[in-house]
Amino acid sequence: MYDLEYIPRIARRPPQRTRAKPPPKPPSRSVSRRSDTVCRHKALWKDDGDLAITALMSDGRTQLFRVHQQPLMDNSVILRDMIQYTDKFINSKTFKDLRWIELPEDAGDVANFLRETLNLEAPYDDSLKGMGLTDFVRGILRVATKYQANSLVDKLRAVYISAWPQTLDQWDEEEDSFDEIAFNFSDDQPIDGRFAEDWALQEPVAAIRLAQEFNIPEILPTAFYHLSRIPLHNDWLTRRFQGAGISPPPMYFSMYSLTARWDLLSPDDRTLMVLGREQIMTYLVDNWVPAVMHNCSIVCQDPDYTCQLHLPAVTTLCPFADDEATRIDPLRLLRRNFARPIERIKRTYHLCNACAEECQRLALDARVHVWKMLPQFFRIVQAETDVVLPDAFLEVFGLDRV
Repeated sequence: MYDLEYIPRIARRPPQRTRAKPPPKPPSRSVSRRSDTVCRHKALWKDDGDLAITALMSDGRTQLFRVHQQPLMDNSVILRDMIQYTDKFINSKTFKDLRWIELPEDAGDVANFLRETLNLEAPYDDSLKGMGLTDFVRGILRVATKYQANSLVDKLRAVYISAWPQTLDQWDEEEDSFDEIAFNFSDDQPIDGRFAEDWALQEPVAAIRLAQEFNIPEILPTAFYHLSRIPLHNDWLTRRFQGAGISPPPMYFSMYSLTARWDLLSPDDRTLMVLGREQIMTYLVDNWVPAVMHNCSIVCQDPDYTCQLHLPAVTTLCPFADDEATRIDPLRLLRRNFARPIERIKRTYHLCNACAEECQRLALDARVHVWKMLPQFFRIVQAETDVVLPDAFLEVFGLDRV
């Protein structure tokens, strides 16, 4: 027999845990980022680019751009210095020691800025002529102005000025375009999520703020007039968020009516808008109305002078009690009533041929002079008096300067 001795098993101890070694630090003048927080820009990523640019996105992630640095250096002195004197480089699996600068602006504005700078000589794509142009231009102008990209600033100013009518003929073309778009709205739903005003016009309050912030006075007379003809209860936000329970009168708040961002309008600009609108109406009442009465009494071919009985209907600036949009838009009112065949004017107002022709001439001339004097009406250009009447206007209307 064998003598056996029981020897208990020795429990194995788990291996000692050692603290994980920290990842190696990037070399001097180099920056590395976690890949899950960095998002490459699809369009503004050039495999042969020699500059990396990062900017924060609205969701907290970092947008990474890889572009060619020379166009930026050529068009911005500040960016040129930032690029030349940066001591930061960025590395990844596909590139090494790529020169890097970080911009504090929103990544969307930076992307638009880079796109326009890199294509500075290309003609502007007017696909954003509608509601998106103001926000698009504002974001780029903020970046371009800060970094003194003057060529891009000049281009954007010219683009935005061109989006606003600068002559009365251009204004009428814009009105016709809007009317054609509005006519196609057959129900109470927007087309592709946009309203009639979004297709052809810029929202005036945002445009005024943009013009004041970046010194674009060329659009201010037209923008203020455009704003002055929009009823105060036609609110831009209310139309787009009708779930709030606010329901303005349908006759003024239709799918083809105009709205404004009244919440953005400063008290001073509201005062300018109201005073300008009143001055236009006063100007017409004090000058156009007496000229019609005076001239028609001279040229009238009716032996009984019955035309004189119908002239108050010709000169009224509020033809229909419920036609508020026309009542506060004298340019549209005069064009609608008098930019049409003489025979129709004669039938509408019961005038002789001579009086109808004279009324048409005076009304269309009044539109021209109102348009030319918009800077004075809205105090964009200060006049010596409240309203300075041009000599040509006095001559046309047969009036003497007081």
